[in-house]
Amino acid sequence: MRIEDYIIELLYTHDCVIIPDFGAFLTKRESAVINTETHHIKPPKRSLQFNAQIKNNDALLSKHIAFKEKITYQKAVSKVSFFVQDLKVALHEGKVVSLDRLGTFRQDEQISFQADKNQNFLLDAFGLESISLKAFEKEKIEASQHSKGIKQIKPEPQSRTSAYLKYAAIGFIGLGIASALGLGYYENQIETHNIAEQQKAEKILQEEIQEASFNLKSAFQPIIVENKIEKVNSQNNIGSKQEVNTSQYHVIAGAFRVEANAHKKIKQLKKQNYAATYVGINRYQLHQIAYASFDNREKAIAFLRKIKQENPSAWLLVK
Repeated sequence: MRIEDYIIELLYTHDCVIIPDFGAFLTKRESAVINTETHHIKPPKRSLQFNAQIKNNDALLSKHIAFKEKITYQKAVSKVSFFVQDLKVALHEGKVVSLDRLGTFRQDEQISFQADKNQNFLLDAFGLESISLKAFEKEKIEASQHSKGIKQIKPEPQSRTSAYLKYAAIGFIGLGIASALGLGYYENQIETHNIAEQQKAEKILQEEIQEASFNLKSAFQPIIVENKIEKVNSQNNIGSKQEVNTSQYHVIAGAFRVEANAHKKIKQLKKQNYAATYVGINRYQLHQIAYASFDNREKAIAFLRKIKQENPSAWLLVK
């Protein structure tokens, strides 16, 4: 796949995708728009913008490429670097660079970007198109009179409003089906986002378990101690599964096989003044916890960049 294809995949589940040493693609949510002149309604969307000032490598793009192509991280970094060099050379030569489904770049004194207006990165609106709100013409029904003494019966005129509602409902049902089918595919990209990080977390967890086992005096103690811990915590954390964070953006601190250990880690983080919470169970049946959770994407990204200085393995989960 081309680099721009990987960027597009990430933009469906991320609000910021950085191309190291070049700039960042940002998405901005826009509400549905009604054009009173053309009587059309455009669905909501996430439009694309470009910021040449954001260019520090956050490893998101390179890690995604490494996972998808099953290559090392360093090879993925080199691949992105060559892509950036080609872009810069073409722009320096005065060429207009077009990236399929993203937009076009050109350079005068500064780099300018024109986004592809037909591309919508909002998963909820996948498959939705502009809909005409013009009233439907009434159907003319003519009945022929074949015999005397029979009154001509005229059907009740159908109001413009009811006609519109009927056809609009059919249209929205069809679009809803298309949206659901497409949404299913792109929701898989959310899980793809950090599968590599989750596997790494599981490996670290196993190493911690092995290290803890060697420190115990008796080979039988791990079973006894583990059972006690699980029993005590199951009593002290009744209803903990119901206290799952419902925010959309979560800066993940770790994942644990035993739920009691997850709650223990939450207490440790809270003592360090983090607003730590329990996020839920991932596809590997690990209990995930977050340093903090956000409903605002900008705040989540800013916090992630800050926490990565302390914990490079921290990552952003989008629900």
